[in-house]
Amino acid sequence: MLPTPYRPFSWPYFLGDLADLALYGTGIYAQIYRYRYISNPGERLQTKWVVFGMAVAYLGLYAYYLPQLFLPTLQEPSLITFRYRIVGQPLAYLAMLILPVAFTFSILRYRLYDIDIILNRTLVYVPLTGILAGLYSASIALSQRLFIAATGEKSDAAVVLTTLVLASAFTPIKNSLQSKVDVRFKEAPDPSKKMKAFAEGVVSRIFYVDPREITRKMLEEAIQAFEAKSGAVYWRKSGELELLHASREWDGDARFSVPLIAREGDAILGLISLSRRRNGSEYTDRDRRALEEAAHEVAQAIEQDRKPMEPL
Repeated sequence: MLPTPYRPFSWPYFLGDLADLALYGTGIYAQIYRYRYISNPGERLQTKWVVFGMAVAYLGLYAYYLPQLFLPTLQEPSLITFRYRIVGQPLAYLAMLILPVAFTFSILRYRLYDIDIILNRTLVYVPLTGILAGLYSASIALSQRLFIAATGEKSDAAVVLTTLVLASAFTPIKNSLQSKVDVRFKEAPDPSKKMKAFAEGVVSRIFYVDPREITRKMLEEAIQAFEAKSGAVYWRKSGELELLHASREWDGDARFSVPLIAREGDAILGLISLSRRRNGSEYTDRDRRALEEAAHEVAQAIEQDRKPMEPL
């Protein structure tokens, strides 16, 4: 290639390092800005570990390399340089290891990425491939020996028979592995899907629309879907909210509440409240929308099916 000052590889070392520092620093700043001003509580839990890992990794890396830019003696062979590198280099690499650890913790603890399906397929098809390959090799060797013992020569029929046997065994082996993986790695529950299914059941009148029963059912579904420790439903009576249903562990500490409103602008019929989650994570905007949709359908169904002036 022709020499040109626009090639980064032709720049002085310190300019390249400063460009890298600006690049990575911008990424860290963007994550911090998103964490403070854009992310919802659930996304903040996911992001904080990633930001922590990135900050520690790159601060550790540049804490090792930057002194060499401003102290040329650290680039010359000497006892000081040897001590600096024998101590600083392992610490810099150790700091870099914090990044994958932080990503792993965020993925496993706060579901940073939905990798369940990848893990599921990997844990099924990798062992499946190994089992089939081993069975195929063993079956070919055994069948060839049997044909040689019977006819005195090899036969392509052994390959055909082995292929047919393994083809018939593929599905049973796969299903067996899949069942074992499903027991260990069940699909992560999606609260919005569960509450949407409940709302659809209310709309189609799968559930009997008695105000007490349908609100009790909604509370049970919400506690299970959002993995809340407890919850309660309040009903508006004489202008005040009175407790209608409550789970055993309910202590009044509401972390997430949604009103029951049939139509926008109408007075609220009641309120559903949930306590903190069992896993300690925060409720997200998506959780709120899912519960609001279910509460709206319940309130609307109650208003449509209740006779005028009928008390609760």
